Amino acid sequence: MFAAARLGAIFVPLNFRLSGPELSYIINNAGVHTLVTDTPHRPVIDSIRAELPCRRFFSADQPAEGWPDIAGLLAARDPLKTGERVAEDEIAIIMFTSGTTGRPKGAMLTHGNI
Repeated sequence: MFAAARLGAIFVPLNFRLSGPELSYIINNAGVHTLVTDTPHRPVIDSIRAELPCRRFFSADQPAEGWPDIAGLLAARDPLKTGERVAEDEIAIIMFTSGTTGRPKGAMLTHGNI
């Protein structure tokens, strides 16, 4: 979450208990373009991968076909000396509601909120 903020990206946490169709809805609704997951959660993402808007997929732990290791990517880069400047009113996190009365809705939290 803090790394995303440092990059000026928006962090969208996903509930690991959600089904493929539920995750697909949230990922598409939020317009997620980079997804990071670990080995136990890859099968559910693989089952919906073709319908996702994501441009990049990374493994948080063990690389696999189509899931490059994020640690390898980070090791190939120099650390950021400075982060992106973000205003307090820019979105930092989109937290999705449980959707008890319909589809989940994204609650946008700003950097100022955090």
